[in-house]
Amino acid sequence: MASTRIIELASIISTNTRKIDTHLSQKGLPTPSFEANCHPQLLFGHGEDIETARQAVVDATDELQALMLGPGNYISSLFVNYPPTLTYTT
Repeated sequence: MASTRIIELASIISTNTRKIDTHLSQKGLPTPSFEANCHPQLLFGHGEDIETARQAVVDATDELQALMLGPGNYISSLFVNYPPTLTYTT
């Protein structure tokens, strides 16, 4: 069975997040968070390999979110700072 795009995106996110997490752990660095003591540039300056992995996660996350929202809700989300109320009627 061929893999679907959403499964491919999930795999990209998982693989590259694991790569970043392993790198941070090996360097004795914390994982990213929104805590006050988390360095704002934590994921930058670790070399091309980690930057490529970080960008792959960001890109795949954006695409997966768009696919999960669907065209109309995705377009709405570009103009509103909160998740749209997802309703579906038949």
